[in-house]
Amino acid sequence: MNDRRADANGSRSLRFQQNDGHYVTDSNKNHNHDMKAIFKSAATMASSREGPFHDFYQGLLTKGMKPAMARLTLARKIAAITLILWKKGAHFDAEHLKLQAA
Repeated sequence: MNDRRADANGSRSLRFQQNDGHYVTDSNKNHNHDMKAIFKSAATMASSREGPFHDFYQGLLTKGMKPAMARLTLARKIAAITLILWKKGAHFDAEHLKLQAA
């Protein structure tokens, strides 16, 4: 069971009831600390090894992006591609990594 509650500041959050009857409150139900750490670690590894993800990362640096922001952008790109592959059952295509024109 879950429901929406307003806190003292008036901001809305979700309350989730766990199987044991306890409630967990999360202001963003889509935020998962473990998955965030996994994608950030994957981006760190991919940015330091040869391949299409490294090329994407280098392209961001070439455009003047700071390394930390480039790794975060790469982590988000990896997460987006992972979701596409998972939902559609598709195969990885490096064309998804092409930098968009600014």
